[in-house]
Amino acid sequence: MDWCAFTARARRRGFLTGFILALLAVCLAAVNVARAGTQPLVVLKVYAAGSVPGLSREQIPRYLTDIMTTLKLDGWSFVVGAPTAPPAADRIEWTFKPLPYAGNTLTRVGRLLSNREDLFGHYRFLKVEVRVYLGGEYQTMSFKTAEVQGGQSDPKLTELVRTLVGPLLTIGLDRDVPSDVNKPMSAPSKPTGAR
Repeated sequence: MDWCAFTARARRRGFLTGFILALLAVCLAAVNVARAGTQPLVVLKVYAAGSVPGLSREQIPRYLTDIMTTLKLDGWSFVVGAPTAPPAADRIEWTFKPLPYAGNTLTRVGRLLSNREDLFGHYRFLKVEVRVYLGGEYQTMSFKTAEVQGGQSDPKLTELVRTLVGPLLTIGLDRDVPSDVNKPMSAPSKPTGAR
């Protein structure tokens, strides 16, 4: 076997393999673009109620919007809703409820024996509820209780938001809310043999 013929065949095979891989990559990119084009972008306005340790009421919706935007959920976009305007039809509502009596109920008189709070911060239990509305209609809800320190740099608070909103918006929500959802249902007709 001639060495030149062998290398020429190997080069052709390498070229053919590279061409096939490039064609496959182009096809996959086209499928992803087509798939992204079929799913319309839904803009959800973010509203928040309640209090979060370390954040003011004005900072909470911006904080939530920033975290949800970093998740890069296909077909969803998030903007801060105006607190004084009426709620938008497409929205996500967050409710934060501090649980003051959860945890340690032991009362001490005098100086604390340890400086745990000085070293690790003061953690609070927080109940979080999330509701999604599309077209003005309630779609789904999720809730969780966690121990958070608070503030924008709290990794537990960030993870709490991510674990709540990620699965909530990746499940198949009915984005096409029919316009006749508020029409009253007609009463069923009586069977012919009924008295």
